[in-house]
Amino acid sequence: MSASHAGQLVPGAGTWRLLVLTALLDGHGIPGTVVTAPATCRYLAGQDTADPPDPQQAWPALLALQRAGLLAIDAAGTPPAVWVSPALQAAARAVAPPELLDQAARAAADALLEAWPEYHPQSPLAAALRSCAANLRQNAADALWAGGCPRVLLTTGQSLDAAGLAGPAVTWWRQLAADSGKILGPGHPDTVLAGGLLAAALLAAGQAADAVTWFGWLLAGRASMLGPDHPAAIAAQVSLGRALVAAGRPGDAITGLEEAAACSERARGSGDAATAAAREEYAAACLAAGKTSEAIRCCKRLLADSERLRGPGHRGTLAIRLRLAGAYLAAGKTKDAIIQHKTVLAGREHALGSDHPDTLAARAGLAAACDAAGQMSAALQFHQEVCAGYERVFGGDHPDTLARRGDLARAYSAAGQAGEAMTLLRDAIARSEQALSPGDPLTRALRQTLADMTGEMTTR
Repeated sequence: MSASHAGQLVPGAGTWRLLVLTALLDGHGIPGTVVTAPATCRYLAGQDTADPPDPQQAWPALLALQRAGLLAIDAAGTPPAVWVSPALQAAARAVAPPELLDQAARAAADALLEAWPEYHPQSPLAAALRSCAANLRQNAADALWAGGCPRVLLTTGQSLDAAGLAGPAVTWWRQLAADSGKILGPGHPDTVLAGGLLAAALLAAGQAADAVTWFGWLLAGRASMLGPDHPAAIAAQVSLGRALVAAGRPGDAITGLEEAAACSERARGSGDAATAAAREEYAAACLAAGKTSEAIRCCKRLLADSERLRGPGHRGTLAIRLRLAGAYLAAGKTKDAIIQHKTVLAGREHALGSDHPDTLAARAGLAAACDAAGQMSAALQFHQEVCAGYERVFGGDHPDTLARRGDLARAYSAAGQAGEAMTLLRDAIARSEQALSPGDPLTRALRQTLADMTGEMTTR
């Protein structure tokens, strides 16, 4: 009766069609931009053309549904949100014809994409769109899969990745890979794509062992479909090597990464970005495996190529120089490591300024290299500069600032200034307990540093 009444309020506005569309999304807050998106308006008008519809034509239907008590409009938000009872949504899905449900699902998928913000994956709007997409996947069954994996579902997973929501991203990609394998088949390109994105999410979530399994599956699929020398197969080999290193198996990674780098160089040349990426991962694997001489040799070659092709001040060149510094440090060549760190710091200060986060990180790396070299006076000075910079840029209670305070306290202790070290540490612990929590890993690490100096209890 309410739906019939809404239709009588604005005849021909598509009130029933709009209610069915909202029944497929998250009724706890559908962004108004989805309801007024061009795809929604075309669906309400029964249009199959790509002509731009009037975005205002959805509002009469929306307001009529509100007057009939079928939904609520929260106009205070930005954008306004539409709320629909889950029980009413279920009832609408139960009585809607299958053909209309399929049309509504496709329109909703297109409308979500049209409303999706290009940036700001951590925004409330992005979160609401992700929730709507999750409900759409559950309610639309297979209606979205006619042309392959729905783009809205891929966009949702990528938004989770970009927002840093590692756990939810893994869950999303795992389900999407399973759905794609069931609907499209395990060898379908979209299934392989979803499996690769799952592998990357697992690695980002710290689940390196599972990432190795999925990257191995991805490599086998791409090599079978495209050939082992195809750029996509080489990229999968590089990703597998990176996962093996993260899983504590650098020895297993070295052979595959060396082969991937050689294949890429044969196909695209030594100056190609993919070739350089493969060689960087090879150097990292050698370093993790304790083969420091080989890591240094590879980093030197990479650095020479990058300086020639991109210039000494390029961000990528400086990143390679940092990797070379790490290899020197691991080999015990602290003097060479300090030289590289100083060059990186000078380059970043020139390009980015002294207070840029990358510059601050470069100064912290130089301080750590001086620590390793036993240059306590220089290390203490750099740690003081780093601490002041982080506090200036991020504030005194930021986790990165607190971590740098811990580094400075250790430098004070190494320089024989125990009083300054303990005063600084106690202040950092108090700030960390208040800003984070007493049980936060950073708080525990700071407390352990104090215990190492004084023998105080580390638990609380």
